[in-house]
Amino acid sequence: MKNLPRAILFDMDDTILAVSGSARTVWKKIAEEFAAALAPLSPTDVVTAIDAQSQLLWADPVWNLEWRARVGEAGRHIVAGAFTELAAAGRFSAERSSAR
Repeated sequence: MKNLPRAILFDMDDTILAVSGSARTVWKKIAEEFAAALAPLSPTDVVTAIDAQSQLLWADPVWNLEWRARVGEAGRHIVAGAFTELAAAGRFSAERSSAR
């Protein structure tokens, strides 16, 4: 029994510790890599839109409950929502982007 840890922390959904780093930093790197395809949006525009959608999803208790078990799918939902909002604001054309 002497070799047992004094405590164990289980964080199954990165709500206590973020082991994968800052999502915003990762999204910025991706947006910078695809900056030409995303023009005229800047990487900052894209990251800001994704971050706003992420905040909306995870702050809503009903949505949080629905999506936390499907984090990968939630990410796709967040990104799609971000580009839908950008297109609705006239800042991005999905048709133009898919033609590239």
